[in-house]
Amino acid sequence: GSRSCRCATGGSAAEAVCSGGKVCMVNLRSRDAKERLVFDLRADRWKDMPPRMLAGWKGPTAASPPDNGETIYVLDEERGALTAYDWGTAR
Repeated sequence: GSRSCRCATGGSAAEAVCSGGKVCMVNLRSRDAKERLVFDLRADRWKDMPPRMLAGWKGPTAASPPDNGETIYVLDEERGALTAYDWGTAR
């Protein structure tokens, strides 16, 4: 079946990526503190985003294919750096 969820992003667009059975969303365009949400598809509930992941989420994201692990890649456009976040190792 399908699921729907509601999230408030203050009327701004949110960046989202799916990895490791979780949908991660961050509102980068807000003038206030970054809004962040993680929905665990397996548990069917909202969870807190790990602090290191939120701190490093500074630009566009992409996820590795499910059969290649559970890694999210985040591009920091200001530094020109690519950071990897892996659900399994929580780096």
